[in-house]
Amino acid sequence: MAKKGSKKRKAPSDGGPAANHPNPPANKRQKPSQTNNTSTQWRHPVLSQHYNTVLTLRQYVLKSLPSSSRLRRKKIRNIGPAATEEKPVSEIEQSVVKLLDNSYVALNGHVSPLKEGDKNGEVRQKWVAFTQTQRQDDSRVSLGDATMSCICMQSEIVDFVVWLIFSRTKESDRPQHLLCDGFRRGTGHHNLRNQCSIPGLFSAFPNNNVQVLKDSPWPQLLTLLGNSGQRLMIDLLVGCSVFVPVAAGHGNLLQITGTPIFEISHEPEPEPESSVRKSNGKQQPARKNRRENDTLAHPRLPSEISFIRSRMMYARPALNSKGLVSFGLRHIHVLNRCPFISLDAAAEDEALSKKKDENTLKVMMYIFPRQFSLHNVFTSMVDFKKTSQKLMDYTMREEEIVKMFGVGGGGKCGGNKGVNLRAKIPKRLRGQTKELVEKLQKLHGRCSYSSILQHYCPVPSVISDQVNSPVGDTSVINLRKAQSRAGSKKKGRKSLQEKPKPEINLDGVALPDLATPASRVSAFCQAVAQKLIPNQLWGVGQAGARNQEVFLKQVDHFVKLRRFESLSLHEVVQNIQVSSLEWLSPPSLRGVRSSATDTQKRHEILNEFLYYLFDSLLIPLIRSNFYVTESNAHRHKIFFFRHDVWKYVAEPAMRGLKDRMFEEVRLGEAMRILEGRKMKFSQVRLLPKVPAAAVGVLGGSGESAGGSGSGGIQMRPITNLRRKQPINKRGNLLGPSINTILTPVQVVLRHERLNLRLEQMQHPSLLGSSMFSVGDMYSRVKSFRSQLQPGTRLFFAKVDVQAAFDMIPQDAVIKLMAGKVMSSGQYDVAKYVEVKPSVAAMDRASGTSVSKPKGPPPRVPRRWQARAMAPGDGSSLLDALSHSRSSEDTGEGRGSRGIARNKSGTIFVDTAPRKAYSRHELCALMASHIKQNMVKVGKKFYRQKEGIPQGSVLSSVLCNYFYADLEGMYLGFVHENGGTDKTGKGGKMSLLLRLIDDFLLITTDKETAGRFVRTMHAGVPEYGVRVSPGKTLVNFHLEVGGMTVKRIRKEETGFPYCGTLVDMKTLELVKDRGHVKDPGILPFNHLQFSPAGQGINSGGAMADISNALTVEYGRVPGQSFRRKVLNSFRIQAHAMFFDSSFNSSITLLSNLYSSFAECATKMWGYIKSMPKTKKPTAAFIIQTIEKLVEAAFAILTSAARREKKQDEGYVCNVGKTQVDWLAAKAFLGELGRRQSGFGEVIKWLAVWIERLEGNGKGKKGEVGGLRLERELKKIGGR
Repeated sequence: MAKKGSKKRKAPSDGGPAANHPNPPANKRQKPSQTNNTSTQWRHPVLSQHYNTVLTLRQYVLKSLPSSSRLRRKKIRNIGPAATEEKPVSEIEQSVVKLLDNSYVALNGHVSPLKEGDKNGEVRQKWVAFTQTQRQDDSRVSLGDATMSCICMQSEIVDFVVWLIFSRTKESDRPQHLLCDGFRRGTGHHNLRNQCSIPGLFSAFPNNNVQVLKDSPWPQLLTLLGNSGQRLMIDLLVGCSVFVPVAAGHGNLLQITGTPIFEISHEPEPEPESSVRKSNGKQQPARKNRRENDTLAHPRLPSEISFIRSRMMYARPALNSKGLVSFGLRHIHVLNRCPFISLDAAAEDEALSKKKDENTLKVMMYIFPRQFSLHNVFTSMVDFKKTSQKLMDYTMREEEIVKMFGVGGGGKCGGNKGVNLRAKIPKRLRGQTKELVEKLQKLHGRCSYSSILQHYCPVPSVISDQVNSPVGDTSVINLRKAQSRAGSKKKGRKSLQEKPKPEINLDGVALPDLATPASRVSAFCQAVAQKLIPNQLWGVGQAGARNQEVFLKQVDHFVKLRRFESLSLHEVVQNIQVSSLEWLSPPSLRGVRSSATDTQKRHEILNEFLYYLFDSLLIPLIRSNFYVTESNAHRHKIFFFRHDVWKYVAEPAMRGLKDRMFEEVRLGEAMRILEGRKMKFSQVRLLPKVPAAAVGVLGGSGESAGGSGSGGIQMRPITNLRRKQPINKRGNLLGPSINTILTPVQVVLRHERLNLRLEQMQHPSLLGSSMFSVGDMYSRVKSFRSQLQPGTRLFFAKVDVQAAFDMIPQDAVIKLMAGKVMSSGQYDVAKYVEVKPSVAAMDRASGTSVSKPKGPPPRVPRRWQARAMAPGDGSSLLDALSHSRSSEDTGEGRGSRGIARNKSGTIFVDTAPRKAYSRHELCALMASHIKQNMVKVGKKFYRQKEGIPQGSVLSSVLCNYFYADLEGMYLGFVHENGGTDKTGKGGKMSLLLRLIDDFLLITTDKETAGRFVRTMHAGVPEYGVRVSPGKTLVNFHLEVGGMTVKRIRKEETGFPYCGTLVDMKTLELVKDRGHVKDPGILPFNHLQFSPAGQGINSGGAMADISNALTVEYGRVPGQSFRRKVLNSFRIQAHAMFFDSSFNSSITLLSNLYSSFAECATKMWGYIKSMPKTKKPTAAFIIQTIEKLVEAAFAILTSAARREKKQDEGYVCNVGKTQVDWLAAKAFLGELGRRQSGFGEVIKWLAVWIERLEGNGKGKKGEVGGLRLERELKKIGGR
């Protein structure tokens, strides 16, 4: 008897099992009347963020059948029992069961049963007219008796759905529906192959989704549905999105019908009160994402608006007529184009008065665009044809203002040919608000930007000290006071005069010595803001002073953010006391309690004002006065260089770059080249390069590993080929980037690379020793070690090609790719879209999220991809996702080699037709990119005369193929007799690895290693190969050209290569944590474990790790903190470090311990960077550590990792108790040395360790603490 108060067990639901799915919906069943829309839903990490309702196809059918179809409902519910000898299950029935249980139906709304007497109105009439056939009762037809008539009926339904969707769309538009892709309005009589059975349409290209719905088992499902099948199928295809499973990966789906998921807002709509089948079965979304006037249906919230800090990076200086740097806001800024015009009371001019009002009016339009119904960040959609950023740039609004309000010509606001504005100032902006804007104009005209800059951000003394002249000049740049020269006040800009400069010796000058500290830049910005913004705009009295203080603190925070950190408008406005701002309220309502609508309007205006201050004042102020950039060694830290300092330092480097790599092209020839092709020009910027410090691998002579040790600032050229290119003369319309245009060549080369892996025995020289990622070395080293005899001595040699991309001969690489690599005369390229889940979305969907979700769902990454096929390859996207040609050829299982094999929870959408490319066409595109790489520097065009373009999607692939050809011609001796003698006697064995231009040779023959180094040091001119002698490293004594090659220290056991340490005896792999160039990264070299809980002994005080972090200061900082901590382990959890079949237990435990130690250090640094009000509590930190340990153990022992082809043979023999103990020891060691604020956490860690070790009070762990301690003590000697 059940206990009193216990709940009764619920009846089964309509949903069937989701067979073979990693996260199936619940199997408990309920009666149809008791089933709601969400009780049995499966939370897919992507679908749940786009749709309210996600059901299996079986659940959808059961909910949609009329209430009178009880027998039909029962048959559908019970289909798919286990096969028996008496009642076997046919293949057709199995396919229908898989379709019902593994396919998903998604919609924004809820499902209600069809009404028995409903004739479905217009849709039914159109269906009858379309088919001209009479329906018959097929409820008694069995599943196995699906006749040809049923197949034809399903085909007619699909054709009707396509025709119906087109009929509901304007003739000038194309329907955004997957079933309509490939169809066009018209007859298509010009090509018989394009004709189709749908009246009024022709087929421009085949639609695979249409064919899938016409093929088995969809006709059989239609038969199973009975009388209501046609109506239900039409409603399904018209009003819902259907997703079918992909065999490869885990939880991957392919969308075959409905509006493409990437066209739908990533936030699901609230369920409408009415049924989905209003308007004759057409799905009615709860809201429209867009309006005809490009206005959002719902304004963006302040928390959804982040300032685009990338706009202040890499700005060019403004120069005057003498080529000198000018400071202040640029001349195109609205405050310079629309200055305040002072009027003489004695001789007041009506024209000047009108211009004054027009200037103020235009400035107000820039500050409060929403009040004037102009394009704004709150209510307007972003036109990605005009910008590649998340939000529009509002530096110039002249065209929009003239189009909406203006009459007359252009020119500056205060000019004689200004625009006559017909706009009126909104009531809420009249009076005091207008007066304050006028005062803002006045203060801008009086502000001496150059004097403030020189006071807070003077020229670095390290430069001025070197150029002191006998006449007493103390700076290379002589500032002019703005007040002493009449022309310096014009437009509020201040100029700097530059005297003839002698050459400055920068040897020994470090990068931070030339950069202006962020604190000084912040002080400069705050000083300008205080002089520029009227105090009345912040309010009066103490409240106004407090509001101004809050704003200035946010300015300081904004300037000091790291490269990828952001600041939202919500963070800026949340501490502003709105009630103290009198100018926000109408005069009649001042001193009166405001209503809800009035308060909302005040916030609306304040949000516009604050957004303008940051986006259109602060960012332009930094751009016009500083060159903001990162460096090659300081990770996410950004540096601020005064434009005059950067110009003086960067110009010599740019001149050398142009002389060495580029040749100037006349303007006429350059324009002719650019107009004759889709690819436009790119721009080059210089990245400060910090010379690598000594990495602790000194040779016998005591030379430093850092190279020559010469000082000076080095520059590295960076070309951005991912930037969208302007396609019109005015530059306000953007086209595809150069890398996007090169996509066909990229996917064809990737297609050939995958085929070459199968044909490696026939064409060993085409790929050679190329690795396409660091992880590729894992399987190769593992296979190489399996052929060695224990105790075999190994010789290591590493060389690095100097300036590899810049030295490759252009003609040679083009000839190689056209002659040997591209094997087919023609290729088909098809595009598709990947919608991937974020880590937070995966946690939410799986129910493993450590806290209740707050705030908006994380943004869903969407990526457009492409795949190449040989001519005649009729495989669909579903086939390519599930398996590839390689899996068929090698006999591997379905899904083992498909595109989606390493994906999880991803939605794929087939979006475009196949496009054929000939080999000649592809080679011509590649040759144009290599030999006609146009670069614009200033106002001149240059062509790269040597090497291949850096930043191109083809560069690494071309380099791999080219150096593989080099290996076949000059390094063939490395593979002579290699691996033939598995006894290790009388023969040599060698393994050559190469990641782009980094070579590593591991061999049993010392002479082979020496010959390899001598060959590479001699250089190979025809391949443009010239190695860097300072980066060559060996583990044995070697002299080349009378010079001793740098040798690794004798006490070192690991050989560094591409971020890993390879044990020179056992070939075990360890992450290289000691050889880091960034002084802001904690070195884990000579890792030592302290039994006393003192953590890692790095031989000195811990350096600040803040440069490696990206802190999120949003509305949910706790969730972001936890996600970052978990990700810090995920990015370290490479299989090669934790494979028990390859690494010894000591190495595995060492890797695991050091990974947790790095997580602990980053966690500490993250918490240190957070503001006090947002720091996590001790309980939250403890929960995060527990969640980290659980995630780590799941990752290390997951079945998915063992199933990966590249990780074949992987096994991690580590127990949960071991993982817990190592994590606790690592966190205690790191936090124990920084106990401030972590007292409770440290106590909890100590108790946890005591419990794990047993301490005589309980059962000891799987491996006792003392044994782990003894093993970890050995780490210091490794």
